[in-house]
Amino acid sequence: MHILTIIRIYLGLSQVALAKAAGITQPDLCEMETLPPYGRMGKYRRLAKVMDLPLEPILKDDISSIPLSFFENHP
Repeated sequence: MHILTIIRIYLGLSQVALAKAAGITQPDLCEMETLPPYGRMGKYRRLAKVMDLPLEPILKDDISSIPLSFFENHP
């Protein structure tokens, strides 16, 4: 499962709600949750901002690189 999916579920967001908050389409988000990152850096940046995450863990699909502060701020 992609880190975007894991964190989206952790935050209690649907694909539609997250996509709307980030200003992207739900089909784009669906694709981003299933394919490796490429060619959509602006969309990844918007998602990272909305999810309050650094961009690096999303691009690396590495949940272990999420700072502990994220989980402290979003219990």
